[in-house]
Amino acid sequence: MSKSPWDELDATLAALSNRPWSGAAWRFHGCRYAATSVGGALRISGRYHRGLDFYPEAETWPAIYLTLAPHIAIAERLRHTSPETFVKITTQCLSELWVDLQAVLDCCAASDPDRLTPAVPGLVLADLCSGDFAPTQAIASAARRQGAEGLLVPSCTALRGGNLVLFPDLLQPDSSIRVVVTEVPSLGTTP
Repeated sequence: MSKSPWDELDATLAALSNRPWSGAAWRFHGCRYAATSVGGALRISGRYHRGLDFYPEAETWPAIYLTLAPHIAIAERLRHTSPETFVKITTQCLSELWVDLQAVLDCCAASDPDRLTPAVPGLVLADLCSGDFAPTQAIASAARRQGAEGLLVPSCTALRGGNLVLFPDLLQPDSSIRVVVTEVPSLGTTP
């Protein structure tokens, strides 16, 4: 039986080590929620977090999904929009945040848009972007055990660039997330 990249995930991620990260990040989100809200993540599971829809409360954790460029935030929202949910676009805001973190795991070299090859041996980008969230939730769980406040990961859009997944419940005392500006994009036909 061949080894899976998940067999030694804790050791593999430990070798990558957490590092400080600071910078601007963006989030396209429902205007009725604060840019730093984790309410949706606690209800519905996602790529790098577990919600109450599939897991008991003791096995859930919150996440705030941010992007490293505003156009990626919009593309991520569009990627999750269907004809049935398109009307929700008119109730969305684009927020810019400033993030200072002490312990971020760059498990996929997402900070370098020209290198999106995952740093986990045996793992390919398709593993991170598939509809099966088990592998990415395993990465998040292992990173959380190491004390990571967040993960830098590639965006699953067709655009180059990365995402920052924050674990707000694990923020260290010297870490911070600050909303710089929240804008309501105009989708009207007049400039």
